[in-house]
Amino acid sequence: MSLSVRVIQTLREFYQVRGEWNALLDAAPRPNIFLTVEWLGSWWSVFGRGNQLYLLLAYDKDQLVGGVPFYLTRRKMKKILSVRELRFVGTGGLVCPDHLTGLVAPGYEEAVIQKVKDFLVSIQHEWDTMMLRDIDVEDPFCRRLGEELKGSGRALIEKRLGEVAPYVQLDGQGWDTYVASLKDSMQKNIRRRRTKLNREFQTTFVKAGNPSTLEQDMQNFMELHGKRRISIGSADKFSFEAYRLFHSRLAQELAGRGRLHLSFLELNGKRVAVQYGFEYQGRLFAYQTGFDPAYKQSGVFQILMGYILEDCCKRGIREVDLLRGGENYKYDWTQGIREVGRVLILGTTFRGRLLTWLQRLVHFPSTVRSFLKKMNPKSRWFQRDLFKVFVMDSRNNRAKGVRTVVGGGIEYRWLDAGDRATLSEIARLKETNDVDKFGVRWKRGHRCFGAFVNGKLIHTTWVSPNEWCVWENSRRFPLRENEAFFYDAMTQAEYRGKGIALKAFEEFCNRLAEEGIRYLYCVINVQNETSLRTYRRIGICETGQRILSFRIKGMTIFERLFEAKKEISHSLPNILTRPQLNRSGVRILTTYPIPQSPHWQKETTLLKPRSEEKRGLLGHWGFRDWTLAFRLLKARRKYDVLITGCEREDGFFAILQSLLPGKRIPHLMTCCLWKSETNPLRKWWKGMVLRWIARSVRLFLVWSRQECDTYSAYFKIPREKFVFMPHHASLDGYDVEGKNGNYIFAGGDSSRDYETLLEAVRSLSFPTLIVAKQVAFWNGKPLPPHVTAQTTDPLGFRKLMAGARMVVLPLTRGLLQSTGQQSYLNAMALKKPVIVSEVPGVLDHVTPEVTGIVVPPGDPVALREAILRVMGGGSEVQKMVEKAYERVQNEFSLTHFVNRILSLAEKVSQHEK
Repeated sequence: MSLSVRVIQTLREFYQVRGEWNALLDAAPRPNIFLTVEWLGSWWSVFGRGNQLYLLLAYDKDQLVGGVPFYLTRRKMKKILSVRELRFVGTGGLVCPDHLTGLVAPGYEEAVIQKVKDFLVSIQHEWDTMMLRDIDVEDPFCRRLGEELKGSGRALIEKRLGEVAPYVQLDGQGWDTYVASLKDSMQKNIRRRRTKLNREFQTTFVKAGNPSTLEQDMQNFMELHGKRRISIGSADKFSFEAYRLFHSRLAQELAGRGRLHLSFLELNGKRVAVQYGFEYQGRLFAYQTGFDPAYKQSGVFQILMGYILEDCCKRGIREVDLLRGGENYKYDWTQGIREVGRVLILGTTFRGRLLTWLQRLVHFPSTVRSFLKKMNPKSRWFQRDLFKVFVMDSRNNRAKGVRTVVGGGIEYRWLDAGDRATLSEIARLKETNDVDKFGVRWKRGHRCFGAFVNGKLIHTTWVSPNEWCVWENSRRFPLRENEAFFYDAMTQAEYRGKGIALKAFEEFCNRLAEEGIRYLYCVINVQNETSLRTYRRIGICETGQRILSFRIKGMTIFERLFEAKKEISHSLPNILTRPQLNRSGVRILTTYPIPQSPHWQKETTLLKPRSEEKRGLLGHWGFRDWTLAFRLLKARRKYDVLITGCEREDGFFAILQSLLPGKRIPHLMTCCLWKSETNPLRKWWKGMVLRWIARSVRLFLVWSRQECDTYSAYFKIPREKFVFMPHHASLDGYDVEGKNGNYIFAGGDSSRDYETLLEAVRSLSFPTLIVAKQVAFWNGKPLPPHVTAQTTDPLGFRKLMAGARMVVLPLTRGLLQSTGQQSYLNAMALKKPVIVSEVPGVLDHVTPEVTGIVVPPGDPVALREAILRVMGGGSEVQKMVEKAYERVQNEFSLTHFVNRILSLAEKVSQHEK
């Protein structure tokens, strides 16, 4: 069988073969939406910039019989080695598709795989690694392709990620038949919650996604999704502009072809829950969800899922694929799962061979173990890898040194799958990912031990009686009948420090000892000082150890691996020796104070400059900045994320981190207000310094979307380094109340164009007040008699704004940076009509003619007309003021700002892990 191969390298060519590609996909055994031209094309148009497309098409004469969508990109491995990597189109850029693979017509499998392999060999000098991610572990195409490349001298590494993709198999079942197959408790929940909700509200199931209303429907979906993510302390992906743009384009493409699935649950006309997904070839792909946390106790999302599945039964949908993630609600509807994995193939280039050598070096202990196991397969040592463990002989099962400050009243019992909802709440205190794995754990025979106070779950410990598991690398090792492995001990925040963990662990050991468990193991990080101290007090072991050999005459021989970590509080002055863990378990260090936000102070550890460094001659030479930067270097190893402003000390730290060895902490830099330079030499120097800083900084948080592009082009910093972060109103902590005055207020110093304002109000008789620290703009210039200029403190500034009739912000044209957000957002929060010049950042916070009036910069005529319009008053202006106030409260409050930064920090930390 002779096949010809065509390589497509542009999106336009790909769209030209849309019909052939989708016909080949329709004929596949299990077609899925993530391989359609709509998905791949939308993804490439948003995330493909800077990458090289290699879309392989295999033809038998004029018939398309195979297609594989590859692209070539660059990535850094361990932040050291830059490699060229081949991937499937559609994966990357925060997007998580499932079931990616190559398309092959029946009967052409071997021929197509051979052709793909030959092509990859022919361009072997162009790629160092090939990462086939987001695939089913049983996918035959990826497995066979990996074997073929391995046979030609390349290293192959297959990995099960421990992630699952639950699915509901309907196959023509009616709704009643399907519900009857669920657990009794689930059947009762569906009936009870529907009845209760229908009694309290007018409940409506809405199938949206019509092209005419799609924009508003998608906006509602993103808002509900964001509310849900923020409520659990997780990152909202739709806060990233590229991710939002991708799904907006994809929804437009699919809605026109009837493949978009967007369902809402409405209560009294208000949308409170949403399911966003896709329909293709009789399958529904449930991609994203969301609901209003205020209705969580009513089970609105469970009710929505019931309506969706009932509708699928009526329309003959064969399968509902709930996609990747073992969230609890999925196991309420199904027990069917598919497992997600990946295949890594290392190339024959210098970097590829270097990585191959490093991989063999890392896996050398496993290779030795496998060799020795063949010699003595009964040996105890050869049954598990070498890992750090703590060991306790539970024959003397009463833990020593246990002292608790909590008396009786604690109840203990083993939890079961019925306690999944309760367990979810306590698990979020540590890692949301653990919530996704509960169903999988119970399926593997793991158990959960819980402690209750007044019926409230306050502490849990997981235990596996049959396998020793390490989730991070998905390795599992068998245990004997008298052994168990425990992990994920968690305590509710308000009960920490009261001896609950010690008391619960003592009872936990007693229960296991009664069941015949003699040896209890756990894997622990040596850096986790709290757990080390806890286990030492319990009496397990004073130091960490690992198993090095087999049993001899009934004894277990151990070799010490590391000693307990010593306290080093004296070496880090003014820094907490125990990093503060926030609700998501992310340790955040910051030099960016937000004293008005108790939530920010609770979730982060603030490193302040030393007061004595502010004085003296050395302070003028930046000595204070350098010392703070070195203190950050010392503290970084204890934390997961660093959030700073854009001061000199923050830039010094970024430069030092890029030059010096040691842990490189993900660095988020905010308040990036960089002005353009007229002097070419200063522009060159500024750009060079910022590019140097960008080598260390993970993300720059800017106040406008426009700055993401202008900064990137002006300073030649990659666009993906910038993230738009909406500004916030700053009235928290100030005793200010809005009053309806009779004067025009204008204030601030940064990039203000007061000359245009004076020209605009010169012919008007309205009193005008200008408040600014720098008074140079009126020195030597006669002011109109109705215009007053003065300076004041921050509180006085806000009080004068609160007493105005309107707030006008004339801003300078041609700015590189954004400006004025704090002033016009405060005015909106005080229910003042706002008139502002259109510069970067304004349209991100003010909607023209909806929440404020936006005029061209430097145009006194347009500014004068806007002032007269506001002075005329009327219902139109009042409606604008009310909408502006509502938008500030719902989007631009300090709470929203803090939650956005914390969610982004959590996302960066999870990506780093």
